[in-house]
Amino acid sequence: MFSSHEEAYMHKMRFALEEMDRKHNFVPDGSFLDLGCCPGGFSTYILGKYPNSQGMGISLPIEHGGHSLAVPLHLRDRLQVHWADITMFDHAPSLVQGFWDTSIFQTSPIPPRAFDFVIVDGHIPPCMAAGDPRESWSRDRLLISQLLAALRAVKPTGTLFAKLSLQVSVPLMERIVLALSRLTPVPLRAVKPTSIYATAGTFYVLLHAPVPFLCDRLVRILEGLWYFMTFGGPNHFGRGLRDSDMDLIATYGDVLAAKPRFKLLFQPIEEIRNAAKAAGN
Repeated sequence: MFSSHEEAYMHKMRFALEEMDRKHNFVPDGSFLDLGCCPGGFSTYILGKYPNSQGMGISLPIEHGGHSLAVPLHLRDRLQVHWADITMFDHAPSLVQGFWDTSIFQTSPIPPRAFDFVIVDGHIPPCMAAGDPRESWSRDRLLISQLLAALRAVKPTGTLFAKLSLQVSVPLMERIVLALSRLTPVPLRAVKPTSIYATAGTFYVLLHAPVPFLCDRLVRILEGLWYFMTFGGPNHFGRGLRDSDMDLIATYGDVLAAKPRFKLLFQPIEEIRNAAKAAGN
């Protein structure tokens, strides 16, 4: 069961994706993966738009602070939901097996390179972050975990739709954007809804047709960062990322050189935020 609040939030997020898709026309027909899917607004929009679409969702269990599923009943037979903490998938088996107890991890149900559209939209619920020794780097760890799953899951002809935030450290966010831009000859796009979270520092990047061997190269780097955040530190309970870690994604010099491109990429985002602030939204 879900509450009226969950249903209302689902409809707000469904409309947000519809708004962005109407303007930018990026949601394809076919198979999709929704990371952080519940209450299910994005999945509801896709399933409603494309009657033959099939989806898989990964969502944090309700008992851990996750949302309940509010996707309309008549659409649910085309959506397979797995309740799991995606940060506890074994994202770096070559680094972990033989060194750590792998029974602490959940098996990923996500098939490789199987999805036309992959959504990265998970967040850390406040109740889960409270008292967590990893809290100070939990957002970064969630983002890296989702990107690892997404880059392995998206088809070479597919689209990756990833939420980024200024709540994740800006140096990491900029490096992620730059690294994603290197995966495809198609220019990245940044989009943001005006109907919800218009003043917030969150936005979405659109990556089309990622080149598989370039994805694999970035995956190997992100595996190391996930390992540092999960097992690093003096107590082997993880640690936050250092500048030298993030330089593995893209160097500070690379980021400085890309600043003019970032300004152009993020200009529409800033226009939406500024307009919403001026309107008092």
